[in-house]
Amino acid sequence: MTGPRPIPSQAVTQPTTLPLAGKRVLALASFDSFLRAASRLAGLLQAQGAAVEYGCVYRRKGQLSLAQCQQAGLDAIPHCAPAADFATGSWLKADLVILALDNLRLREYIAAMQRATAAQRRPLTLALFPGLIFRSHYESFLSRSSCDLVLMNSPADQARYRDLITSLDLPDNSELLGLATLPAADQQRQPDPAGEILYVDQPTVPAGLHERLYVLSRMIELAERFPTHTFAIKPRHRQNETTLHRTQHHFEDLMQRWPGQLPPNLKVVHGAMNDALRRCSLVLTVSSTAALEALAFGIPTRILTDLGIHEQLGNHFFIGSGLFATFDEIQPGLPNCADPDWLQHNLQRMDDHGDTVVARVASLLASTQHTPPTTPSRLFGRSSQAKDYFLQHHGPTALVQFGDVVPRKPPPVKRALKWMRRLLP
Repeated sequence: MTGPRPIPSQAVTQPTTLPLAGKRVLALASFDSFLRAASRLAGLLQAQGAAVEYGCVYRRKGQLSLAQCQQAGLDAIPHCAPAADFATGSWLKADLVILALDNLRLREYIAAMQRATAAQRRPLTLALFPGLIFRSHYESFLSRSSCDLVLMNSPADQARYRDLITSLDLPDNSELLGLATLPAADQQRQPDPAGEILYVDQPTVPAGLHERLYVLSRMIELAERFPTHTFAIKPRHRQNETTLHRTQHHFEDLMQRWPGQLPPNLKVVHGAMNDALRRCSLVLTVSSTAALEALAFGIPTRILTDLGIHEQLGNHFFIGSGLFATFDEIQPGLPNCADPDWLQHNLQRMDDHGDTVVARVASLLASTQHTPPTTPSRLFGRSSQAKDYFLQHHGPTALVQFGDVVPRKPPPVKRALKWMRRLLP
């Protein structure tokens, strides 16, 4: 892991014709998908003259592998530190901070920056979403509402966000960016009918062992029923890697323990999603951002409903898409059947909105060059009275969910007792 590389105090010389010439950008990410989204956006800013530095906000040991960083376009694992560390010292010399973080880590950064800067100079803050917002829409929105600019994945998300902040008498700080991981329109292609039929997994969708075994059994059944076609399962990460949500029952483990013989035309694939999609004729998933990535490539896609349709699975996002199907309906050669109106509201590419976002960023930076605004606390924090109460009666750890402090781990004995209590009926 590389050591800290603070943003230099001297501005990098850039051609003055570029709107972000000499501006310094700190891109913070916590996991692989967050890093990929941050690097795509940072690339747009860098092309307009900005100097970009990356940081990894610490969540757990080994949260980013070198392979995951390379897939995001980085040649090394960036400096990793708690969120609060990036809100102090030389890191605050950045002109702009991209916050590609999960909700809690983002709140920790904003709260730490408020404490560190008060009325002093601070960077402009920009928040984005690394993938589809399947659940916890309002927590996700409010966690980012204190940023100067909130970049939205789609018109549907932006409309929902605007309805929320308008009802709370907050100014609209949103801008439509599009989903950072979607390929450009010119990458659309006609899928090869003989291409792989790919199942895209998520760590917790489905989460239970029995449900994941069901999915594996149906993929085995499909491979046996269509022996001339190749079927592939793409786990969210390799067995020695991690991401925001932990995989409890990795498909490679399940396949190694499968009691029968696995068909030779069923395999596991890893690597960049775009590479996997280019080999596909059909994409299957219970719910995943990869479904929109596949549709952007022009690949027929189906959202599997054998386990139902509800918020816990996240497949309610696709209601109205026309993509629902069960395993019984899956076969090679299925056509693309996505509803055009649903796609218009839910599938937008970054390449189509990048110039507008860069112009908005340049305008905000110009307007705050001499008198940067102070960060409003907005709504993700607790009131001062509530904070005083919790500090007095429950201690500082009671405030952690709102980014106020990072608690130390409880002693081993206390952790063991807590674990044992969970086992009791």
